[in-house]
Amino acid sequence: MNPIRLARRASRRAHKALGGVAVQIERNSNKSEYITCTVGYSKSFEQGEEGFFSYRTRAFLIDVEDYAINGEALEPQVGDIILENINGKLTKFEVDHDSAEPEHIHPDAERRVYRVNTKEMY
Repeated sequence: MNPIRLARRASRRAHKALGGVAVQIERNSNKSEYITCTVGYSKSFEQGEEGFFSYRTRAFLIDVEDYAINGEALEPQVGDIILENINGKLTKFEVDHDSAEPEHIHPDAERRVYRVNTKEMY
């Protein structure tokens, strides 16, 4: 095995161990088991009838093998819900895309991880 690939995998495992969060994936009322992933934040703005308003977006880094419900491997799709407990409150993030990016990409060369783009549901 290539030493660079081994280092990337070790880095991913360490990142999940140190900064991972437990989430569930929901599609059509079916939920996954809890899985560990890592997250990033960004803030977006959108034009509405009454001017600009902001909403919170979040990118989840989820291992491809973990994106599954009832043992069935899935690819992220618009409308999937990612459930995360934040400070004791269940928070829902809907898989979404924007004009610049699709709902998910593979940020790694080996395509072992999904970066899933979401928008918080209020």
